[in-house]
Amino acid sequence: MDIQTSLFGDDYLLEEERNQLVVKSNALIQRTRYSLNTQQQKIILYLISKIKPDDDELREYDFDLKDFCRVCGIEYNGKNYANIKESILQLHAKAFWIETEEVDTLVSWVQKAIIYKKDTRLRIRLDETLKPFLLHLREQFTTYELSNILCMRSKHSIRLYEYLKSFLSIGKIRLSVDELKTLLDCQGKGYARWNNFRQMVIDKALQEI
Repeated sequence: MDIQTSLFGDDYLLEEERNQLVVKSNALIQRTRYSLNTQQQKIILYLISKIKPDDDELREYDFDLKDFCRVCGIEYNGKNYANIKESILQLHAKAFWIETEEVDTLVSWVQKAIIYKKDTRLRIRLDETLKPFLLHLREQFTTYELSNILCMRSKHSIRLYEYLKSFLSIGKIRLSVDELKTLLDCQGKGYARWNNFRQMVIDKALQEI
């Protein structure tokens, strides 16, 4: 244990986890369309932040659900346990396409998950198909600290932040309203009017970002 850890204990470790890097290929960010709620996105990004630069495989990541809640600022209770369990089930079920110039690949987020009830420990593995989009990235990738999205409460905020971040080197990106609605999973009737879409989604996302 280093000096900082021994002095500050859990608070230091908590901050260290929140500052871990999320690294994803731009193809995974820009060329995918999926529907995940805020908690589901945070679970995936929390898992990705645990990937080490020298990892050759997507390992089974082992952590306590209470630690996940602490990192994400969620008060842990029985209801949260049930919600997280349901979120992981949905992450396994919600397949999506990653489209590149060469091939379109069907991917699921989670390949395997085990929850140990006695100590609320979770062992989980991301889908093996995600490997080329998360490991040993040398170009066309996006990096940010996990803490950048933890305070966001809207699923649209996280998605828009990540998408815009992936175009940072270009400086700007032009999208039609329909393209933006598709990206943010907002094709429902409640978003048909521009004013509603702007107030309910765009303005809220920009405020949180």
